[in-house]
Amino acid sequence: MRKFVHRAVFTVSERLKLGVSAAYLAAGSLIGVEALVLVLTYTSMWPVSIPIVIGGLAAVHYIRKRVRRMRGRRDDD
Repeated sequence: MRKFVHRAVFTVSERLKLGVSAAYLAAGSLIGVEALVLVLTYTSMWPVSIPIVIGGLAAVHYIRKRVRRMRGRRDDD
């Protein structure tokens, strides 16, 4: 039983690490590598803010894209 629990916890933690890595890669491709480095540098004092900042940047990108579509402009991104 102990081996089963250990294996289950290990599997879940590895999947979470993979998910977090994928999220950082997606954020890097969304906001750009330079902006991601800037976000990671300035949030070193409060690491909990990293998902909040990246989520905010993603929301701004989405809203900007929607506004450009509503105006009838072509989205160059």
